[in-house]
Amino acid sequence: MEVIDRYVHAVISKIPKNERSQAEETLRALIKEKQDKIDAKNEGKEDVEKLLQELGHPQEMATQLAKERAPFITGIRFDYYRLVLLTVGLTLTIHMLAIAIIEWFLLEKPFWLQALKLISELFLFGLPLVFAWTTILFFLIEALHRRRINRLNQEIWQPKNLPSLQTIKQEPTQWKIVTALVLYVSLFVWLTLGKDYFGFWIFDKGEYIGTLSFMAEDFFQSTVLFILILLTLNIIKEIAKLVIGQWTNRLTGLITLVNSLSIIILFYFRDQLWNPQLIRSLISYDIIVRGTERYKMTILLWDQFTFWLVTLATLGLLMGIVTAFTKAANSSKD
Repeated sequence: MEVIDRYVHAVISKIPKNERSQAEETLRALIKEKQDKIDAKNEGKEDVEKLLQELGHPQEMATQLAKERAPFITGIRFDYYRLVLLTVGLTLTIHMLAIAIIEWFLLEKPFWLQALKLISELFLFGLPLVFAWTTILFFLIEALHRRRINRLNQEIWQPKNLPSLQTIKQEPTQWKIVTALVLYVSLFVWLTLGKDYFGFWIFDKGEYIGTLSFMAEDFFQSTVLFILILLTLNIIKEIAKLVIGQWTNRLTGLITLVNSLSIIILFYFRDQLWNPQLIRSLISYDIIVRGTERYKMTILLWDQFTFWLVTLATLGLLMGIVTAFTKAANSSKD
């Protein structure tokens, strides 16, 4: 029956993927056993909804079926914790390696010294911070989850409140969330650890003398803090989409809040992001010559790049809000 399938899906969606097959078998066997008992007692037509109500809220049942994975993380959240830890840690490692290679190439330091610096920064600073902040965040998520379970235990749960199977197609897509995490973490790394190489590299007689930054002169003294806050809020938003797993009103509210704050930050600082002296500096270093076709093309590309990057980011944030409301509305109809 559809209501049983809906109940089973609601339960196993909250269980780690490698346990779902066994958990589904156990749950369906339990439901079948209860159905057989009702038939054996000749109580007439089986009341499936009453049977499911006796089994309890899907979240409660999922907690019973799932194996304990860590003292502070239960159920599917352990999979999400591991996925976020792996995604952020791997992204950080790749970009720190790229920055180390760039430094080795530009500054011509001994390879062993650069390798030692990378290993120390990565294992004594980068990865421990990723582990600590990810663990703290998921500890808070788990605390909120347990608080919600306690509240659910005091409420009367009804099978009619089960989401329809159609909502499976409307759940946030995991690969899109992972892609967004990689993008936000990458920007975060380059605006902090890689800021000295975020621009045109200038050479004099084959020797590196500095970087002509894409960003405004005072960007890394003041504005960058707000951009990092923007990126942090969006990382938390993507993790929330992963953990909640459905287009609920809570998720829609969070997306609306974070995206709105991000749009405000982008709009307020839009004239303080980019280096207004970039073209003039390129001329002074004889990289381009005023009046040439290359000069005109460079101006055109720079103007288009700086305009459309902020514009498309703003439109993307607005579309995120619209999508969240649309998906949540469709889920509520189901």
